Amino acid sequence: MNGKKQIQQAYASILDNDFEQAIRSFEQAIKLEPDNPEYHFRLSITYARSGKLSSALKHAQRACELEPAHETYRYQLLHLQAMELVREAEKLAEAGGRRRLRQATRLLREAILKDPLSLEAYPLAERGACGARKLPAGGGSSPGGAQAESAARGRAAAYQTISRTIRTLYDHRVKETTFHDIGHQSSC
Repeated sequence: MNGKKQIQQAYASILDNDFEQAIRSFEQAIKLEPDNPEYHFRLSITYARSGKLSSALKHAQRACELEPAHETYRYQLLHLQAMELVREAEKLAEAGGRRRLRQATRLLREAILKDPLSLEAYPLAERGACGARKLPAGGGSSPGGAQAESAARGRAAAYQTISRTIRTLYDHRVKETTFHDIGHQSSC
């Protein structure tokens, strides 16, 4: 018995916007054909759409392991890895502090190298850059106000640095990297 019927059910569930049922159907198909990379790939996409990044990564990695030369599988894995790095960077940036912001910058650089079209990286950097323009110009009349303003300006400057770094990396990667080259950076 093969998993084609379960795959058809998964697609029907997706059309009905029932991603949880689609996930169950893809998982049943994988139980029937555990070495089918296409099933792992499709489940990875569905998990990602459902906000389940760790499960999406697991199945993207498996699809890549089963068929390492498949560019689409490699790109999916790189894209998901970039998403994970952006999420980690966002948490670090929100926590503040110079060390965390430097770590966030490093993670965003890694994300751009994995996926130069990683749209998730840009809003994070832009949000920080916009925050710099919204800071008050006053001297902080409340107790600790000057200290809070100074910390906010420091975070905004760090976000601007992140934004410049991302733009530079993006420009460089788009000009010098082809889609095929990106696929070869995968850890398949």
